[in-house]
Amino acid sequence: MGRRGVHSLRSKDVQRTAMWTTVSTEELVPADHPLRTMRVVASAALDELLPVFAMIYSPSGRPSIAPEQHEQVGMP
Repeated sequence: MGRRGVHSLRSKDVQRTAMWTTVSTEELVPADHPLRTMRVVASAALDELLPVFAMIYSPSGRPSIAPEQHEQVGMP
């Protein structure tokens, strides 16, 4: 169940850090790399859009990838 007891067809935003490798992406990107700041800013912007995404999703049908998760695919 989603917010306010409504069933959501959006998938959960679950971060998988190690799928087929023994090195995590966190280890590959230096702590002071500019992309880390960009990811924080982008994540904050996507969080603000969650209510909009929730409104445009149909209450019925087949589950799909959450738009905020889809947008983060290209980010480290």
